Amino acid sequence: MSRIIAADLRRFALASITLATITACQNDGPIEPGKLPVSPNANGPVAIKIKPTLYFNGILFSGTHEAPKSEIYAMNPDGSSVVRLTTDDVNNDVTDAYPDVSPTGPAFIWSRFSPNGQISEIYSQNLDGSKRKRLTFLNNVALHPRYSPDGSRIAFTGSVPGAGPEIFAMNADGTGVTRLTFTANVSSQPSWSPDGSKIAFKSGGNNGVGAVWVMDANGGNQKQVAACAPPGCQHPKWNPVTNEIAVERIDGSGIFVIDATTGAQTGYIPGSVIDMMPTWSKDGLRIIFSSMRSQNATFDLFSTVPMRRTDTMPPPVVRLTTFLGNEMGAAYSR
Repeated sequence: MSRIIAADLRRFALASITLATITACQNDGPIEPGKLPVSPNANGPVAIKIKPTLYFNGILFSGTHEAPKSEIYAMNPDGSSVVRLTTDDVNNDVTDAYPDVSPTGPAFIWSRFSPNGQISEIYSQNLDGSKRKRLTFLNNVALHPRYSPDGSRIAFTGSVPGAGPEIFAMNADGTGVTRLTFTANVSSQPSWSPDGSKIAFKSGGNNGVGAVWVMDANGGNQKQVAACAPPGCQHPKWNPVTNEIAVERIDGSGIFVIDATTGAQTGYIPGSVIDMMPTWSKDGLRIIFSSMRSQNATFDLFSTVPMRRTDTMPPPVVRLTTFLGNEMGAAYSR
C-alpha cells in the first residue's frame, strides 16, 4: 500500500477509526429552518434523529460515536443539530470518510472503504439519503474527493499500480476520469482555488518530504509553492475567498496558513495538540480542524481564526463536538 494511504490509515487508527487504515458565523443559518423535535445527548450536542432537508448550510464530518466504524454526519456551524447521513452495510464493516459538500445542490461525496481497508471508492448521495451513486470503479484506492467551486468537477486522490497516489479529476457524475499528475511522488489531497482554475495538493517532490504544490486545473504548470521541514506537511486546503492555503504539519505540531502564490506564511493556529485536517468556513475567516485538545484521548472538531502578525493575543478556540468518539475530516458548505 502506498505511503500516503498508509499514513492516512495510521491517522485513522490513531483516531480509533477501524481500518487496515464555530462559533457559528453570524450570518449562517441552520441545517433545517424551523423548530424540530430533538433528543438530548449526554455525550455531546443535541442530536436530531431525522434526515435534513435539501437546504444545507453547515459542516460535514466523519465520526465514530454511533457506529463501530466511521460514518458521515452533518451539523450546524456552531456544532448543534448533528445528523447522521450514511449507514453501514448490513455487516457494519465499512468505513465512510473524507466528505465534501456540493456547492450547487443537495449532494455530497465521500470515500467508502472495504471491510479490510484496502479498497475505497467515491460515492455521492443527496443530503436526504436519496440518489446514492458509486462514482469511481478503480478497484483500488480513491480518497479525498473535493468539488470544484462550481460543482461541475471532482478532484481526488487515486492509487496507481506501480506509481502510488496521484491526483485525478472527473465530472461530478463520475464520468470523464482524467489523471492530472504523473509524479510517482505521493501526490494527493487536492484542493481547488476559489475560481476553480488551480488545484493545490500535497506531494513528496524529489526528496520525499511532503510539501505544498499548485497546478492548473488541467494538470499543467505544476510547481512547489512551500517546502516543509521533515517529516513534511499535508492536507492543504485553499481558502474559498482569498489566495491562502491552510496546511497541516504531519508531526502534529500545528496548522499554518501560507500565501498560495509565494508560499510565505501569513498565519497559524497556536497551541497544537495534534491539530490536523484543516478546512475553511465559507467566508474564509475561520479554520475548522480536528484535534486532541479536549484531552480525552479522542479527536474532536474545533474552530478558530488563524493568528496573524497584527494579533496581540491568540484568538479563542471553540470546541464544536463533544462526543465519546472521533470526529475528523470536516468539510464546510459553500
